[in-house]
Amino acid sequence: SFVISAGLPRVRTLTPVLMTGYDMIVGGTILNDGGGTISQAGIMWSTDPYDVIGKNDTIVEVINNNFTITLTDLVSDDYYVTAYAENESGRSYGDIVDFSIPSPPVCEILEPLDGAAFTQGDSIYVLVNARDDDGLIYEVRFYVDDKPVAASSDFPYAATVVTAKLGLGLHAVKAEAEDDSGIISVDNINILLNASQ
Repeated sequence: SFVISAGLPRVRTLTPVLMTGYDMIVGGTILNDGGGTISQAGIMWSTDPYDVIGKNDTIVEVINNNFTITLTDLVSDDYYVTAYAENESGRSYGDIVDFSIPSPPVCEILEPLDGAAFTQGDSIYVLVNARDDDGLIYEVRFYVDDKPVAASSDFPYAATVVTAKLGLGLHAVKAEAEDDSGIISVDNINILLNASQ
């Protein structure tokens, strides 16, 4: 009599899917269990392409031979991920797949300056420097006291804020630049409204 041992499982690493600007879905598919029983599956990832195996080892539940996990709050960098599965004969790995988290856009309010004073009823021109070094600016949105007042998708990114209905005192002006990857950068200033003479 003799015993035929199970072979190693065959695994494919899935192409990562961007959920939001800093979250990525990664995972794998078990193509073949090797004739054994899958006891564990998961992913490993690193920012070093030569040091992925053993790094950030995360065990994931397998459902219908597929397993995924969302990596959250990633920073702008290049990443490398591999999926793995193991049975009674050992562990095998899928290909190492790479993905990049793009850099956030630049968002800077150029005009007016922080703390600038205006007279109630003035129209205030707000100019924003917005650019994306690895993509495109999708839209720049403008807010006063967290209420949306305008949006611009064309350069130059500017808006006119009418102050007639704003009360006297300090008001927060915010610009929000979103790039074509869905990553958002924000800049804030304060303006002062004085009573008309």
